[in-house]
Amino acid sequence: MTAETEATREHGPGDRGTRAQRWGVIALLSIVAGWFVWDAVGSLVSLPQLYEQLGIADDVPWVVLWLGVAQPIVIYAAALVVAARAPLARAALVLLASLGSIAALRLSIIAVATGTITIFG
Repeated sequence: MTAETEATREHGPGDRGTRAQRWGVIALLSIVAGWFVWDAVGSLVSLPQLYEQLGIADDVPWVVLWLGVAQPIVIYAAALVVAARAPLARAALVLLASLGSIAALRLSIIAVATGTITIFG
């Protein structure tokens, strides 16, 4: 495709967007996914210290904490694979849906981890 036809083509629902647009959407939404990973790593580091202060260090939900770190990475990577060949709007929706499911699962993980404090505290 020449530069002239690239510049004059119409943008429709099946438009893949320019490379810059695709990378912009991916970069913006990756920052949000990265925040979920950062939050999970923070919980992985700080929650065991809280459990130790409460005297229930043996009851740290390690599996849940590690799952909290791996889950956003796996889900977002899968969404990137699914969105790779999709039109720009559909790719953005797939990535947004993955962020929604990451958020919902993250809340469940937080509930399980803090529920352990309630049960044993």
